[in-house]
Amino acid sequence: MNLSTIGLEGPNDFPTQSYEKIHATMVLHKDAFPDKWSEFVGTWKSVGIKFIALAQNDEIFTTSIKRGRGGASSYEDRYNQEYALFNFFVAGHSLLESLFYGLYIIASIKNPIEFPLTQKSIERVKPSIVRDKFSKNYETEQITKYITEILTSSEYKESKKIRNTLIHRTMPSRTIQLSTERAIPDLWMIGENIPTDEQLTASRRYWYSQVISNIMDKTIEFTDK
Repeated sequence: MNLSTIGLEGPNDFPTQSYEKIHATMVLHKDAFPDKWSEFVGTWKSVGIKFIALAQNDEIFTTSIKRGRGGASSYEDRYNQEYALFNFFVAGHSLLESLFYGLYIIASIKNPIEFPLTQKSIERVKPSIVRDKFSKNYETEQITKYITEILTSSEYKESKKIRNTLIHRTMPSRTIQLSTERAIPDLWMIGENIPTDEQLTASRRYWYSQVISNIMDKTIEFTDK
């Protein structure tokens, strides 16, 4: 099913129906809040595009890893894997930030005083700000509880750490493990040293998919009230 915002088909693990329902709800406010609508539609497009990028780079990395049996059989394979890892984690964490920003815009229509959308306030919006404002104004909402759960999770902290490392500092090196009995994946030297196996991006893609699906479902509950 194509995503109406970008005209591209969403991957099977993208919550297309929820995505489209939220978009349709926001369209109803298009004329009354043109500036907020403009900001929202750009954000919503980026959510779809970033998940597609995440999915594509998961597939690139996993295909290369399968071919190299946990490592890189050539310099070209190593480049392709590093390229895919960079794009996967940058797209994945940026996707979450865009989703939180979209939630802030939705809340600004309900509560413009507490969720102002001026140029100055836009520059300050980040997931922790969204959490704090929802905790203050919508403490009992399921979306508020879930936001807090996500931002304190080990998966979110890992996602943020890897994204920041790749963007701001370095491409982590690898430790090569050898065995005469079986192929052992290299270790990606970041955090707790992550095995470069078929689950490196696949398991994290599953987590991203579950998180955005849950956020969208709880956002629909929030907007329906």
